[in-house]
Formats: sequence, C-alpha cells, structure tokens
Amino acid sequence: MLKKRCLFCNELVPVETDGEYETIFQCMCAPDGRYRMPAGSWDRIQSLEYGKKHKLFPLVSGYIRQRAERDRQGQVTLTFDEVLGVEDSTEVPVSIEQKANRLTAYLYSRSERPGQPVNLHPLSRHSNLTFSPTLQELVFIIEQLREGERITREGSVLRLTEQGWRECAEREAQRGGKPCVVLVEEPAAREHASEEIVTVLRQYGYEPEVISPSFDDLAQDAAWFEHLSACKLAVAELANAGPALYWAAGCAEALKIPAIWTLWDGADEAEFAPNMALKPLIWRTKEDIRQGLAKRFAIHAAGAVGTES
Repeated sequence: MLKKRCLFCNELVPVETDGEYETIFQCMCAPDGRYRMPAGSWDRIQSLEYGKKHKLFPLVSGYIRQRAERDRQGQVTLTFDEVLGVEDSTEVPVSIEQKANRLTAYLYSRSERPGQPVNLHPLSRHSNLTFSPTLQELVFIIEQLREGERITREGSVLRLTEQGWRECAEREAQRGGKPCVVLVEEPAAREHASEEIVTVLRQYGYEPEVISPSFDDLAQDAAWFEHLSACKLAVAELANAGPALYWAAGCAEALKIPAIWTLWDGADEAEFAPNMALKPLIWRTKEDIRQGLAKRFAIHAAGAVGTES
C-alpha cells in the first residue's frame, strides 16, 4: 500500500486510492480508524498558502479525531470545503478552558469511574485532543488541570479526580449522558431493567435506552449499526434471551463497545436457557446491580470486557 505523510499531522501512514477517494489509515488524526477525502482534494489543500496551512492543519487534525471518536466504525469523510470551514466551526475550542474541557471529556469517555488510568503515550500523538498547535500547549493544559485538581498525572498516564469526574458528569448530564443500550427480551426482566439497571447506569453517567431486539428490526443492518455505534456501553440481559439478542450484543462487541452480560434470577421457566459460559452478572435487586456493575467496570478498567477472569 502506498504511504504518504498526512497533511494535517505529518505522520507517514498508509494511503489507499480507489479513484473516487483517498483514504488515510491510522495517523494521529484517526488513530483507531481512518479518514478519507475526495480524490484531488489532497493537491488542492497542499496548494494553500503556508500561513493558512500552519494555522488550519492542527485544527483539522483535532476536528477529524473528534469525529472519529464519535464513530465506532472508524471512518470520517472530509471534503475540501469542510477543511476550509473548520476554522470557523463551533466544534473547535478557542480558549484554554474549552480545550481543557475537551481533554477531560476524552478521559471521561475512556473511564468508568474516577481514578481510572488513561494512557496517552506518547503525548506527542495526542495534542489534537485539545486542538493544540504544539505539544507544549497540551502539556500546559495538562498541568493546569493537575494544579486545579481535576486530574492526576504520572508521565503520560492521566486520571480524572473525583472533582474532575463530577464536573464531566454534570456536563454530560446537560447533554443527556453517555449513550448506552440495554438489550432485554424477557418481559418481566424488561420491567426490572427499566427500574433497576437503568437507574444504576444513570448514576454512572450513562443515558440508557432499553431495547427488545428482533430480527425484523435488525434486518436494517446499516441503521442498527449506525444507532449502536454511538453507544459507549451495551448491557445484555440473558433472561429468556433468544438468538436476536445474542446477535445484537455480538454487533456491539464487533464495534468494540464494552458489553456486560446480566441475568435476572426472578424470571419464570425460560424458553431459552442462558449461556452461562458468558459468566453473566446474576442479580435480583438494585443493590446486586450496583455492586455487580462496579465490579465489572473495575474488570473492564483492567482490560477485560464484560466477563470475569
């Protein structure tokens, strides 16, 4: 595969050309995915005068990464006009405080609780998280947050403090919280999920949507993946769960969305026996869910997803 230097972050990365688009893979603009531009845009952008490129490119890098973070499928499409308009976009932070809020929001999106480590090594690949033109500005922002006791820092490892987490949770609450999906089939479990699981997830800063998946709904694959890709967590309730629920939860895991399996033990005799190999969190009360989710989030923080070791 051809390699080029990304215009916006200057990393040498693979580039694929299919005649209609040029696709750039895994540079610091989209470290977990890719972005693409219509063929010919590359040369047009390269021809901009130096002063404009010097000011614009760090903002475009941050703009691409911000959009890539929202899209679990990992592809961002960018046009020449969008590149020129980034400087005036309301999505671009201007003040140091706004940039600091972008960094803490990123840490919050990658954490399940205060104090969870988020590794930004090497820091030089993460200056676009704050739309910063230099690494020095990112370090300045980190030190400001540390001195304000909103984060702690050990080298490139950052952690939100209780104060930093609370501020992020308040901002997320104003925007509706981190989206997540609770997959339930058993009618009685659905009622309890609405009352118990949803309540606890909201305390963790999530805004859950309870869904009973069916293959009729899931037949619209593109729509389902688009809806699911915005979620930060999937909880799959195994009480009387049929094939559609397992398939829906599998979609979440395919999109690298953390999945937690639960099993309400108050269900009547089930048509479908739960798959205990998934080691679900067995629960009956809200306290069971609260304690169980706290444990699962801790396991996830250590690198596992949804199951005990």
